[in-house]
Amino acid sequence: MTAAARIHAVPAPRPGELLPEGELFAGRVLLDERSAVLASRIGPAFLAEAGWDPGTRVLTLPAEHPLLGRTFCRAPGCQTTCAAATRVCLDCRRRLAAAGLGLEDVALLPPPQGKRWLGTGDGTCRVPGCPRPWVMSGQPLCPEHLGQRERLGVSIADFTARPDVIALPSHGTCPVASCPRQVPGHDAVYCDAHLQRLRALRRAGQHPDEAAWRVTEPPVPRAGQVSLAGLAPAVAAEMLFGLQQRTRQGVRTYCTILRPVANDARTQQVRSLAELDIPAARGQGYASVVHTLITHARRGISDPGTEIAKDIWDMSLSGHRGSLSFTAITQPWLRETARIWALAGLPRRRGRSGGDKTRHYLASLALLSASLRQRADHGDDPATLGRQDIEVFLNRLGYLHAAGEISELTRVLGCREVRRLLTTARQLGATRNGGPAAGLSDQFALHRDDMPGEPEHGEPGRDLPPEILRQICSQLDSIASPHIRTAIEILIDTGRRPDDVVSLPLDCLASDPAVRPSWSTTTTRPTGSAGGCPSPPPPRS
Repeated sequence: MTAAARIHAVPAPRPGELLPEGELFAGRVLLDERSAVLASRIGPAFLAEAGWDPGTRVLTLPAEHPLLGRTFCRAPGCQTTCAAATRVCLDCRRRLAAAGLGLEDVALLPPPQGKRWLGTGDGTCRVPGCPRPWVMSGQPLCPEHLGQRERLGVSIADFTARPDVIALPSHGTCPVASCPRQVPGHDAVYCDAHLQRLRALRRAGQHPDEAAWRVTEPPVPRAGQVSLAGLAPAVAAEMLFGLQQRTRQGVRTYCTILRPVANDARTQQVRSLAELDIPAARGQGYASVVHTLITHARRGISDPGTEIAKDIWDMSLSGHRGSLSFTAITQPWLRETARIWALAGLPRRRGRSGGDKTRHYLASLALLSASLRQRADHGDDPATLGRQDIEVFLNRLGYLHAAGEISELTRVLGCREVRRLLTTARQLGATRNGGPAAGLSDQFALHRDDMPGEPEHGEPGRDLPPEILRQICSQLDSIASPHIRTAIEILIDTGRRPDDVVSLPLDCLASDPAVRPSWSTTTTRPTGSAGGCPSPPPPRS
């Protein structure tokens, strides 16, 4: 066996016993290295909380769980999932209508009959330890025990209490990969439900390959249960780890979405959730859950040490949001230099804008990369670069601005940020022997004189049009925040725009001889109106 694989031999746990850390499946299961890492990061407490059975590979999600639960019918003995508004399923509402009762009388209904309302553990012979399926809910004994009881003529309770009544061996489980049910007899091949499904296909003129049908056929749905049996172990590990992470983040996950995800992965026989072809008919909620599970699985096997070797970084591993892409930088040495710079700078950036600022610097560096690609060697050798390439870069930015492809501010920030990035990269040792930019000339740098002039702002004191001020004044009472209202009133009273007001000095107001505030001689008084809400225009004659 190679080092990239690992065997997990796990004995089936006793009821109520937590699984050992990282052990998901009963028996011998071959996991690759990636899946083994995910399996080791799934907590045994979560597996117990989610109702995971390592033998059958079935999740039995507790209905009362705040994030994994479901709303089930409040009629006695009914476990059918229903709408939260009424908490009465459609069948029980029909039974209420037939009995002439209302929703408030749901507690008066008798328990529903039939296999449809089976709860967890039902469907098995009532004799302790007997794994064979019962005949019907009204006679919860397997056919052999039911025949014995009828010959004795005793009740089911008396029959199961007899010391001479012993459990019988299993006839085997259904060969459908996703189905944990027992077959009803020694001559039966499938459980009753899958036998009926196969017969229905044949009556419809379809004759599927039974070997392939057994692998891809979904299980019989049970309320609150999600079967991961029949999935590749890697897919099951991804789903369990993703579900754990969603729950830890306080995100609710419904079994009505998890179940079709598992069924589609089984039908398509994917080896990873990333290979899953999402059917368009599933809806946005389904796609959102799948993408979240894939993201958590990817992050579960990643760490900052492995992420820095990629061309696209997951910023959550650095405490930021989104991703960081280096793909627009095509020169290998420049891309590696950018990685060194970003790795050193990200821990020092705080808040939501930290990742945005790093992305902005990389966008400026992408402009330099595009300029270097105009060379015959595409700028791949740092030792051949010099001052002439900087001049070409500056001229290119000027051309792009003149052509309207970039703004004047983008031109200024591009020069400023490339200058800082190259300076910092040199300080980090990127240009030393053995570094990615080894041999890069000191002439390949931007200086203070290379910086273009700051973009000119509009004239200060530009009044808002009276129509705009009138609309703002009419909405002042609807502003809940007193701070925002005060700020808007200052803008109205001064007659200036926000970018003008924030540039005013602290002593922009002085007092005249009558102790009234007036504009200081160092500040240009706003033109146009004298501030304040404009009076309405005179009525037309």
